[in-house]
Parts: sequence; C-alpha cells; structure tokens
Amino acid sequence: EYIKRLNPYTKIEIIEVNDEKTYEDSPSLNKQIMDIEGQRILSKINKDDFVIALDLHGESFTSEKLAAKLSEIYTYHTSKITFVIAGSCGYGQEVLKRANLRWKLSDCTFPHQLVRLLLVEQIYRCYKINNNEPYHKYLGFYKTNALNSHSFRCVDTRRFLTLILNIFFYNFLRYLSYTTCKISIRP
Repeated sequence: EYIKRLNPYTKIEIIEVNDEKTYEDSPSLNKQIMDIEGQRILSKINKDDFVIALDLHGESFTSEKLAAKLSEIYTYHTSKITFVIAGSCGYGQEVLKRANLRWKLSDCTFPHQLVRLLLVEQIYRCYKINNNEPYHKYLGFYKTNALNSHSFRCVDTRRFLTLILNIFFYNFLRYLSYTTCKISIRP
C-alpha cells in the first residue's frame, strides 16, 4: 500500500540477496556468515549511493528529524539513498564501514518483513512532511524543502523471493524470516 502511495513522489526498488543458515552455538561461523551476507549486500550498492544502515547502535530520529535528514541528504549529498537491513546475525564490518549513516528504527527487535513495512511507511511519512501535505500530525509548524522525485531500492536476504508489503499485519506472522534488506532511493 505505501509503495503505491509513494508513486507520485518516488519509486521503490526492493532487492533481496540470499541469506545463510545461522548457528546459535558458533560465533565464529556466524561472523563468517555476516561477512558473506555483507559481501552480497555490498555487491548491490552503487558507488554513489548514500547508505543508511538500520542498526540498533545507530542514531534515533523522530519522523520530523528523519524527514529533515533525508532532505539534507538530497540537497548536500546525493539523490541516491540506500537503506540496508541486516541479516539475523547482524552486519559484517565492511557494510558498517560503507554506511554513511546508522539509523536506529527502534529499541525493539522486529521481524524483517515488519521492518520493511515500517521503513517504507516512514519514507512515505517523510515525503508528506517535507511536502507539507496532510498525513503526519505533529505539534507546531514544521517545514523543510520539498523532496523531489527519487526512487528507493531494497536489497533483502530471504529464502523466499516473494515480497508482500501490502497485507494485513496478521499475515506477516505467516511469512516471518530473518533477512538482510537494502532499500535505495534512486532518481
């Protein structure tokens, strides 16, 4: 649903990369898995992309501050923004080094399909805020430069190649898997 709503502003590309089987009792194998998945993610990121890694150790933003941050990135950096969601083991060091910004979506842990939905909703909310259009309710007057047309990509490590974002929440419980995701903004 949010992808359809974003059509007047941007387009979203979701790219999934394969994930690896994880081992609860082997930290060294899981580090190798993070590196393997990290290389898969990095192979999908373009040199001129501004990379935002969703990370529990990242910076927190309100919706208004995120909208301002995206506007700042478009104005001073690039119109190509890539959001990356790590696999169940986390990020390899190379992905974190490549990230221009680390964003903490929440203190909570969510299934990856729900993270994607929350991410796309926040992107939509940012466009509405920056274009001063009704959708987001906030106190006081807030205005930034309007975001122009850009596009988004998502790279996601999943064993299942279908992506279902516009289903009701209860359907997410049927499709849960731990994956790595990249969502990019492209002109």
